[in-house]
Amino acid sequence: MRIFIAIRFTEAFKASILDAQEGLKEQGIRGNFTRPENLHLTLVFIGETDRIDDIKTAVASVRFDPFVIATGQLGCFNGRSRVLWMGIQGKEKMKTLALRLRKALDERGINYSHGPFQPHITLVRQPTETPLDIEVEDACMTIRDIVIMKSERINGRLVYTII
Repeated sequence: MRIFIAIRFTEAFKASILDAQEGLKEQGIRGNFTRPENLHLTLVFIGETDRIDDIKTAVASVRFDPFVIATGQLGCFNGRSRVLWMGIQGKEKMKTLALRLRKALDERGINYSHGPFQPHITLVRQPTETPLDIEVEDACMTIRDIVIMKSERINGRLVYTII
């Protein structure tokens, strides 16, 4: 199974993300927009593994106080697969949480992607353009829990499911 540890969003927070996506579409941007049910923020990408019980134990061992995040400005990753994303305010606490999760995974010998952690919400992959001046509605939410998710293709569509 292809696994990652993530934050899921409240409906109110998700509405702001969907508004940003709509603003992009209104500007004529085309691409592979993230479907509403797949919106999330990845804390740690693990990839293919069958060590679900060990991952659950690692995640359960990481305690944190609830903290607030807010929507941020748009940005983009370039490279083979361009990605247009929404940034997050409240990064420091999220970075601390991601580091603690990585440490818990390390202690159990669980492999994961060691790339730098840049908190973001993927809005669209392979956009025809990358305008960064879309107005983003301010929204915030309190992070109280994290989830383990699996990623799979079902009938040609990418589906993320909480484990």
